[in-house]
Amino acid sequence: MSENDIHRLLHLATEAYGKGDIGTAGTMAGRVYNLEPDNHQALYILGMVAHSTGRAELAVNLLQRAIALYPDHPYYHFHLGNMLQGQEDLEAARDSYQQALRLKPDFYEVHLNIGSICFAEGQVEMARQSFQQAVDCSPNPVTALFNLGILEQEVGNHVDALVFFDRALTCGPSTPNAHMARSFSLLMLERFVEGWKEYEWRWQLENLSPRICPKPRWQGEPLEGKSIYIYTEQGFGDAIMVGRYLKLLQSRGA
Repeated sequence: MSENDIHRLLHLATEAYGKGDIGTAGTMAGRVYNLEPDNHQALYILGMVAHSTGRAELAVNLLQRAIALYPDHPYYHFHLGNMLQGQEDLEAARDSYQQALRLKPDFYEVHLNIGSICFAEGQVEMARQSFQQAVDCSPNPVTALFNLGILEQEVGNHVDALVFFDRALTCGPSTPNAHMARSFSLLMLERFVEGWKEYEWRWQLENLSPRICPKPRWQGEPLEGKSIYIYTEQGFGDAIMVGRYLKLLQSRGA
């Protein structure tokens, strides 16, 4: 097989992987690997395929082999770091991310992930620095700004958190997580009208959806002589907290 054929197979494998066609990507890369076991691109693609199909240890091994053959590709180190972070090997993941930054200092996703590791380890100031570096690397740093907001929120700085959430929403106005996080800070600051309005964004979250009900949702109209269906949408704590308002509905004639 000619060198052009090898390049063609690798191109097809990369293209298939990008489209989510894991089977074709693995087949094409496997053909190259069978001909050239030391082809770093084939090893990299096979590693990504292994990761996508849940074979974590094999994926790490293949990425490490690719890096040994070609250590100057920042994305090899980045994806190896992702895999190691997923396995909770945070120190090794951090080392891989640092190698990626050595090759590509403006690697937005790497700064994000290092910040996440630092935050998980309680290194708040280092996490803040990494997230800020991510902001500086991207023209549209929604996630980095959101993370900075969450960091400030976690240490109780809700005013500062709102500044970051507002900046994140300037970059991505329809980001449900940022609206929801903003609602929590507003409520903690007792800015209830704004906070509850933002809280309506919860229905846009992937893990939460309103219960199906064949009747219209109450919008505050008079309730005299009408029945209103009440249900819990989240945990017991929230249900207990707001259960006191049932008497208020009764007082309005429900």
